[in-house]
Amino acid sequence: MKQSVFNFIKIRIQILGINIANTFNIETAFPAENWANIFSTIIYTLSYLLFLNIIFGNVKTLAGYSKNDMLFFTIIGQAAFHTMYTWSYDNLEKLIEGVHKGELDLLLTKPLPTLFYVSTRSFTIIRLVRDALLPITMISLLVDWPSLGLTPGKVMAGIVIFIL
Repeated sequence: MKQSVFNFIKIRIQILGINIANTFNIETAFPAENWANIFSTIIYTLSYLLFLNIIFGNVKTLAGYSKNDMLFFTIIGQAAFHTMYTWSYDNLEKLIEGVHKGELDLLLTKPLPTLFYVSTRSFTIIRLVRDALLPITMISLLVDWPSLGLTPGKVMAGIVIFIL
C-alpha cells in the first residue's frame, strides 16, 4: 500500500520534533558551555572586525571590494557556515560513528524514513541561535545597506543560489 503525502509529511514532522526536543535537552544540560560559547563568539567577531578596520584603515578597497562589501560577504559567509554546521556537522559525525559501531544496520531495519532520520538526528537550534545570531546581528548593524545596491530580484536570486 502506498503511503499518502499527508502521512509522509506527518511522519517527518514528528521525527523532526522529537529530534529537536532531544537535541535541546542535550544542549541545555551545561549552561556554562553556552555562556562560554557566547563569549568566545563575541571575542572572535570583535577581533575579526578589528582586523577589517586595520586593513581598510590603510587601503580603500581590497581586490575591488570596499569595507562595506566585505562586511556583507562576512554576513553571507557566516549564515552559510552556521546553517551547514547546524544541519550537517553533528549528523555526519554521528553517521560515521554509527557505521563504525554497526548502528546504521539497526537503523535500516526500523520502519522509519532512515535518510530523513539520519539527516535530522541532531538539529541544534540552540547552537544556531547562540553562535550565529549574535555575530550576524553585530556585523549587520555595521553594514551600510543602501550603498550595496540590493534589489528584490538580486536578493531572491541570492536566496535561491544559497538554498541550492
